[in-house]
Amino acid sequence: MHIPASSSLHTNQADEAFMRVGDKSCKLTFDERVQLMYDKGERSFEDTAVYGATVNDLNMDAVAKYVNLLGYSKSPMEYLRENNHFVTTDKNGEEVVSVACMLLFGKKPQNYLPRARTRFIRFNGVEEKVGAEMNVIKDVVFEGTVLEQVEKTVEYLETQVAEHTYLEQSGKFITRRDYPKFVIQEMVVNACCHRAYNIKGTEIQIKMFDDRIVFESPGKLPGMVRPSNIRSTHFSRNPKIAALLKTYHYSRSMARVLTVCIVNWK
Repeated sequence: MHIPASSSLHTNQADEAFMRVGDKSCKLTFDERVQLMYDKGERSFEDTAVYGATVNDLNMDAVAKYVNLLGYSKSPMEYLRENNHFVTTDKNGEEVVSVACMLLFGKKPQNYLPRARTRFIRFNGVEEKVGAEMNVIKDVVFEGTVLEQVEKTVEYLETQVAEHTYLEQSGKFITRRDYPKFVIQEMVVNACCHRAYNIKGTEIQIKMFDDRIVFESPGKLPGMVRPSNIRSTHFSRNPKIAALLKTYHYSRSMARVLTVCIVNWK
């Protein structure tokens, strides 16, 4: 009997949800159920309200620039209120800001989402060592909005990519990079666009070794994406973030997801 994976969270008559782990069925806690709903796309974390955040925490110039690119005719504030649930009103009549709104337009998103950032770590050698043998030679953190993180991270990685110049048989000098720029940019955009921002204990980590570069983005494969269909199945964990990156020509909004990616161009 073959039962395909479901895009929904299922419970029994007692409203209990279970996950199969090995040969056992493990009952999910409330937090685990919510996490699974985020992963399956039944709920969207980017639409949840950021506790304590108000419209005063937003950079309205950034909103105005985005609205202008979209060709939206009304004011930036009206766009936030009328579209995508960026700004909504709670039961007390106060305006609240969504996670997506804060990540895209916040003056300082990390004040509310501290680990919503990108970290670059350069190791000396081909393996990650700790303790007395720790071999970290660079450790840089990039913060700001998602768009700012993408731009800063790509710009910095360009300074870390080695180039090799050699004389080929034609008599001309050729320069080759370890990693093409389009590969670096695609990986950074993918990580920032599709990470699970509800996982607050870690950030996106980019680890560069002598022979490879590894991108680690928090979160499991979302929706119906599986290792077997990852090349052909499209699913956007954060569609509003994907839409903005598409508008700025960083993404085609095709929502290809790579949770842990290893690039070795050599």
